[in-house]
Amino acid sequence: MYEQPALQPHRQPAISKPEGTISIDGEALISGRDEADKKLSNPVKVDERTLAKGKKLFNIFCSVCHGPEAKGNGPIASKYVQPPDLAMDFYKQRSDGHIYGTIRFGSVVMPPYGEAMSSEEIWEVVNYLRSLQGK
Repeated sequence: MYEQPALQPHRQPAISKPEGTISIDGEALISGRDEADKKLSNPVKVDERTLAKGKKLFNIFCSVCHGPEAKGNGPIASKYVQPPDLAMDFYKQRSDGHIYGTIRFGSVVMPPYGEAMSSEEIWEVVNYLRSLQGK
C-alpha cells in the first residue's frame, strides 16, 4: 500500500510560488527569518492599544521562557537552553523584520509562532518588546 501510484508529498520537491503572487491578507510572502529581516518593515503603529495587546500576547507566548521583562529568566528557562536576554544591545540592534521573522518562523531552539498568532499580533509583540528594550 505504501507504494501506490498516488501523490507522495514526502517525496515531492516544494513548488515555488509563481512570480507576482500576493497573499490574501496583504502580508509579504516570506519564507524565513533572513528574508523577513531584509524585506519587512513594521506596519503596526505604536500606541497604547497595540502595546497593551502586545504585552498580553508576550505574556501568553513569550514570558514563560524569556521572562516578563525579556531578560531570559522565565519560569521554565532553567529546564531548557537558556533563552537570550532580549534587552541586550545585540537584540536592540536587530531589525523589526528580524524579530518578526524569529517569532513567526522560530529559531534553533525557539518554536515558531506563525500558526498561533496573526501577522498583526506578531507585530504587536515586536512593538511591545521594543518598549521593553527602551526603543
